[in-house]
Amino acid sequence: MQEYTVKSTPNVSVELKEIYSSILQLSQSHQTAQNYVKDLEQTMQALNYFPERYRKTPSGKYR
Repeated sequence: MQEYTVKSTPNVSVELKEIYSSILQLSQSHQTAQNYVKDLEQTMQALNYFPERYRKTPSGKYR
């Protein structure tokens, strides 16, 4: 199986912190916010092995 390299912009860590803060504010649970961000990180890393399972992001802000 071919392995791909996942590259992310420097903003990813900032965005994940913002997502964490938003979820924490809504849920009032550090564990819920941590779990959600951890799942996002695992999903991003899963692109190493099968990136075609997700659709390409159109050009623009999130390309």
